[in-house]
Amino acid sequence: MKYNNIRLFVFVFFLFNVVVSCSKKDSGNTTPTTCNFGTNTVTTNDSVAVIYNATNQNGGTISSITYLGANGAVVVTNPTLPWKDTVTIPQGKPVNITAIGTAPPGGSLFLSYAIGYTNGIISNSTGCGN
Repeated sequence: MKYNNIRLFVFVFFLFNVVVSCSKKDSGNTTPTTCNFGTNTVTTNDSVAVIYNATNQNGGTISSITYLGANGAVVVTNPTLPWKDTVTIPQGKPVNITAIGTAPPGGSLFLSYAIGYTNGIISNSTGCGN
């Protein structure tokens, strides 16, 4: 009987620790996150269509997007999210998208590109937020 009480205590203690360690506490963070972020840069090996995207989740704004177009950097100010643009990038040119914005507590911003080669898609994405 004594041995069963010890086992019960250990089991209850273990469950308590699991529940406490897995519970998510609200940090009460009310400070927005300033985001200055971007994707990895790749170089095209053919003339290809590239789809650039910017989105948000649970709010957030982007004040500027910079992406690499056929003739270099293109800047879009205060885009409406979700935002999307498709451009044809010549062979040997870089592909990349960056942004500056603000994510509120609980919100996030996301950037991505997708390069459509005939034998498949190469994509990259990144995010910033709380």
